[in-house]
Amino acid sequence: MPSHKNMKTKLYLLLVFTVHWSLFIHHCSAQDLSDYQQIAAEQNPGLQAKYKAYESQIQEITVQEGLSDPTFSFGYFIAPVETRVGPQRARFNLTQMFPWFGTLKARGHVKTLEAEAQFQSFLAAKDQLFHQVSQAYYPLFELEEWMQVEEENQRILQSILRLTQQQFENGKSPMVDVLRVEMYLEQSRTQLTLLEKKRSPLLAQFNALLNRPAQSDVSFANAPAFHEDDALLSADSLWQNHPEGLALQGQTDAALARTELLKKEQMPRLGVGMDYVVVGSARTAVADGGKDAWMPMVSLSLPIFGKKNRAATKAAELMVESNALKEKALALEFSSQYDRILYRLMEQKSLFELYNNQLQTIAQSLRLLLAAYENTEASIEDILSLQQQGLTYQKEKASAMMNYQIAWSELNYYTSKYE
Repeated sequence: MPSHKNMKTKLYLLLVFTVHWSLFIHHCSAQDLSDYQQIAAEQNPGLQAKYKAYESQIQEITVQEGLSDPTFSFGYFIAPVETRVGPQRARFNLTQMFPWFGTLKARGHVKTLEAEAQFQSFLAAKDQLFHQVSQAYYPLFELEEWMQVEEENQRILQSILRLTQQQFENGKSPMVDVLRVEMYLEQSRTQLTLLEKKRSPLLAQFNALLNRPAQSDVSFANAPAFHEDDALLSADSLWQNHPEGLALQGQTDAALARTELLKKEQMPRLGVGMDYVVVGSARTAVADGGKDAWMPMVSLSLPIFGKKNRAATKAAELMVESNALKEKALALEFSSQYDRILYRLMEQKSLFELYNNQLQTIAQSLRLLLAAYENTEASIEDILSLQQQGLTYQKEKASAMMNYQIAWSELNYYTSKYE
């Protein structure tokens, strides 16, 4: 008959195995992924730089819509020019040039389109940053799961160790069983130490995206879960509503608008000004003698050197062609990436379910082996081997969930589902 103490150990092991292999452990209330993404959006210097570039483009609209500064000139006659009314001693000139009709508005329109394209680039950078935060967040979550699993593994091995010691004391198992369990315990302690050391570089990578101290702690609000399949979208024209696609379209629109602007800039510019001439006293008395002169001025630029304008127009046309090819390449990339992500989601979900089913089988097998071992009908090697296999499946289960969530984050990026 087994001792009362031995029976209590067996019951404890049965309970621990059943709970351990049937579900994940932990998760306290804390910040979730969206909270960290919001922090990154507010603090990441790279994203802030993108927004500042957009604000700069907004200011350029006012610059382009404004007139050029007027020109003021002054001339002094070293040898005064004698005229009938007196010698001309100095000349002042103020001139304002005006571009062709509609040119200023066209300039502002080009800059407005460029600013809109820059804003879409900012949104694309924000979505990319959110995905990068996810890519750094879930490995930390996986690491926490692995550490919890390894800690639970040690508690189970400690219980198995007590059981083997009792069996040895009762003469039902050899001392080598105790030594084998101690070996597995030492291996588990080493694995846990390595996992703890792995946390530091993962934390540094994550916190760098949030622009905060490298070892700032990260907490997890909720365990990740699978998403509904009906949330998936069609890949047709997927890129067109994506910020990257909209940014390219904005650049194309700006290039087309620039070709219209260049046509206006090839037209003459009109100048309006005023000359003021300082006249000295005449040598002889004449009407209006010594009276300063005012002279209205009108000037017209002659755009006879059109080579630079033709080159600028060709450059704008080539930019339109370039963006058209970029849009085509982007559409192909999005389509192929979308198909790859859908496969990845299906793959990781299937693996998760497989590991979960395997763990249930292992839990049943371990209960049977524990009962058999107490009656000397099973070996400790079978128990330890099955325990290690379960440990591997539990870690692989955590990794499958991590890979699934990263793939889902990537899907959110390509489908523009980040807000």
